[in-house]
Amino acid sequence: MVYSREYELVDDWIRITTTGRIDSGDEFIDKVLVGADKVLELDVRLVLLDELQLELALDNLDIKLGVGSLDHSEVHTLGLRIACLFPPANRALYTMYETVYRNRSINFRLFDDEQAAIAWLKE
Repeated sequence: MVYSREYELVDDWIRITTTGRIDSGDEFIDKVLVGADKVLELDVRLVLLDELQLELALDNLDIKLGVGSLDHSEVHTLGLRIACLFPPANRALYTMYETVYRNRSINFRLFDDEQAAIAWLKE
């Protein structure tokens, strides 16, 4: 894998910063599942995904399968609120990302402004 993650607990929410590059569906599935495990471990419901420095070399099917890997976890029942900061050049792929999460009843929203994302998490 050529990506890395940092976790920062801030008050009642977590910031998950992912940097680098994800080249395969398997790496994306790993990213999704490890993040979900961390959220469960820390028992938080508000998540800021900072993916501004992450390059996703994936297609829509990889995104669907990656998010679909959560189908057998308890993540859907937690009432999560996930704000995602994304690289603007990858808007189309991240829009698919957002749609797949929402289709699984996970409150997920894209942002290009960090302060707006944090304000939305705290609503």
